[in-house]
Amino acid sequence: MNKIKNNSQLREQKQLLRQRKKELEKAIRNDWKDLKESVEPKHIAEQLFSGGHPEKENHSGIAEGVSHAASLLTKKLFARAETKFKKWSRK
Repeated sequence: MNKIKNNSQLREQKQLLRQRKKELEKAIRNDWKDLKESVEPKHIAEQLFSGGHPEKENHSGIAEGVSHAASLLTKKLFARAETKFKKWSRK
């Protein structure tokens, strides 16, 4: 940091700091928005189930049934967690 020698330099420095503060607040808002979207159940489920494994395409009927049941259970749990999280975040 440079030493401030007069009022004009002080005003310039204040202006630069205000501008930097606004930029950082905007970045925080964007990061917070991205974080909230990433913890939504639909995004979590997409991440869990979209990572398909091409080498495991030959599932038996039982394995597919278990996988389907697990996905339904996961969706229900995340839906409940989402409602509780939304209630908590409103407080």
